[in-house]
Amino acid sequence: MGKPSDTSPTVEITPQKCKLVAVSVDDGKAALQFHHDKPELRIELQVMADRYLSKQITIANLGDKPVVVFDIVLERFRLLQGTSLEGGGRGKPALIGDTGFATIEFPESYALVDGEMLSLEYYPAVTLRPGEVYASERALLGIVGNLPADTLLEFIRSHYPQAKRRFGGYYSTRGAHELEGPRLQVIAEQAQHAIDLKRNWRIPTQYFIIDLADLPPTLLGDEERFPADSFDQIRGQLRVSGIKLGLSTAAKYANLLEEVVRQWDIGLLIIRATETRDKYDQFKATSGILKVIEALKSASPEIVIEVSGFAESPWWLKHADAVIRPDNRLADEPAPSLRDSQIFQADLQHELFVADEGTQICHSDCSFWLGKVLWRKSAIMSVMRTGRLFLSGELQILDEDDKLFLQRVVQVRNAYSKSIGVVQNVLGSPAKREVYGYASVADGRGLVAVLNPSWEPKTVSVKAQDFYCNPDHRNVCIQLFPHTEAWAMLPGGDFHLHINPWEVRWFEVAPSQEHVELLESRTRRVENRSIPVTEVALPDDAQPEVTTELEYVRFASGCMHRCWQTIPREWEAFPIYVDLKGLVGSLYVNNSLYNTGRDTDFLMLYPWTEGYGRLQFGRENLFYLANRENDDPSGGKLVVKPVPYFSSSACREDWPHPGDCCMVVIIRYLKQGEPLRLSEYPEVAQCAVWLDGTWMEPYRVPPLVPRIRSGFSWAVFMLDLEGDWECVRILIPKIADCDYDVSFFLTDRLKASSYARTD
Repeated sequence: MGKPSDTSPTVEITPQKCKLVAVSVDDGKAALQFHHDKPELRIELQVMADRYLSKQITIANLGDKPVVVFDIVLERFRLLQGTSLEGGGRGKPALIGDTGFATIEFPESYALVDGEMLSLEYYPAVTLRPGEVYASERALLGIVGNLPADTLLEFIRSHYPQAKRRFGGYYSTRGAHELEGPRLQVIAEQAQHAIDLKRNWRIPTQYFIIDLADLPPTLLGDEERFPADSFDQIRGQLRVSGIKLGLSTAAKYANLLEEVVRQWDIGLLIIRATETRDKYDQFKATSGILKVIEALKSASPEIVIEVSGFAESPWWLKHADAVIRPDNRLADEPAPSLRDSQIFQADLQHELFVADEGTQICHSDCSFWLGKVLWRKSAIMSVMRTGRLFLSGELQILDEDDKLFLQRVVQVRNAYSKSIGVVQNVLGSPAKREVYGYASVADGRGLVAVLNPSWEPKTVSVKAQDFYCNPDHRNVCIQLFPHTEAWAMLPGGDFHLHINPWEVRWFEVAPSQEHVELLESRTRRVENRSIPVTEVALPDDAQPEVTTELEYVRFASGCMHRCWQTIPREWEAFPIYVDLKGLVGSLYVNNSLYNTGRDTDFLMLYPWTEGYGRLQFGRENLFYLANRENDDPSGGKLVVKPVPYFSSSACREDWPHPGDCCMVVIIRYLKQGEPLRLSEYPEVAQCAVWLDGTWMEPYRVPPLVPRIRSGFSWAVFMLDLEGDWECVRILIPKIADCDYDVSFFLTDRLKASSYARTD
């Protein structure tokens, strides 16, 4: 290897300076052989025309002195005036208007524009000794006439199976120890995060990745950092949980990797480039890493290898499993927050199959604090961009709603496993500040995420084909994040998407005749008479709650905590709320069992139900919590209180459409215009509907919508009104300082029971 210098004799070799000595054509492949005198070289140009045009050369040194081939230009042609060009540069294919694409199938290559000329070139600086032959990389030109980006994606997927990713979870120690490097205490704590993600949070965590930054991987065996067999113990805990060990390490330690992978049974390896700006050194580094990857794959065929910091090229997929953009970069354009800037920069860099290192939920000890601000937005865009859930940081700052959100993301993503790894761009371009996004859609079903990277709200007309749905079918588009909405897309029609500045929207799309019918039926609400909703408040002199100390009683078969409470007569006909926070055991009221194995810290009793009928208003009631195992003599307090409510009712004889067979009721709670958090107000989930003397449990999802529990509070009832129903009553518990929104609509075409969702 070498570099050209001012004193090096250099020769530019072009076909015009060579003598054409032979031409052969065989089954769509043409070979043109040239001879060059000084230096004496035989150059063969091979051109193959199939669906795509490919070009490659071989160079044979026929002389008696070494020759260094510094630069190779495989294609150079003039662009028509006005032709638009996207991509190109280092490692990236050039997309030429609506005509086609041009690239070299090698990560460290260039598609460059000089005036009106586009050239495909790379810089091997390879030395040919006398008699040696060098085969160049392959140039690829696709003349497709339409959608060149999609055609290029199709080519990559069909030739390189790594381009299709399986959905899974990664957890990295990134940001936890850059300054001091990994030590036992930090790695043990971080490994427990990964185990908790899989065991307690039910996130399919596949890899726990130790980020070594610029430190050698051999320090994992350092006795000072990991005394005795402590690192082996951590590996054992991960293995029991079904989590494989991963490493993120610098390319300068490439000579150590084969032994490290074997010694520590590494399942995933991220190799980071060593910084260099010289184009010849970049080619040398890339070629060296490709040899290392080949050796590692040969020794451990199941290992996953990803590269970062090298040219962000899809052609890494000929050798590695993914190429990752370096983390923590901010966009040059202003954004309202650091997180928004990182998301936007990732999307500006994301082309073809460039992945990212997901969402950081903490601070980096050598950069800046991120916390969990906008982390859900980042996680959704990363999942849609890369097909995987990649997390790092301090998961303990996430709350129960965050946990449920992550679980729901996994459930929704797994529901569309057929489309995972098939990433398609939708709508506009981030570089032009247009509303843009990603789709993973197969057979008209899948997920779509869009973002508005501008400082003003925008309205986009969305057609079925924009989201890769069949425009000849009726389709439904259900928004999953940040709140739930739904649109029907009729054949040949569209819907208008209003999106706020820097907002991310996440959608589920599917062809659905039945879904669309229900959505269309909502327009009939304007025909219905309004249903009066009235507030029912406690008398001003009513006692707000009763609190009683619990008495501990020990038996041979167990123990209990009990008390006697007098429930005021003024509370009768109001829902009764029993606060069980911090109390253990099965609740009995007046010797009747009310619940076992509680999954909530409260009990809500509604009027006209069997349990409510056991309460004695104006008299003393016995409450006790029985437990056979917990022998804890500490007391506690039992709090019982009435719940003011909103009430609405309708009789069949007054119903505007008595022939309709289904009524849908959606109840939402709002505080200062924002939806409530279930974790803070669990009682909101206890709305109830009374139909002909029977209380009904709510479906806590909007109709037909797989809900992401991201802190939005609502209950939904779908009532089958077919038959001789007489009266419907809705009872909505009141929360202090909160507003509510109640929606009713009817349909005579659907059965409500068909859409009960249990997830």
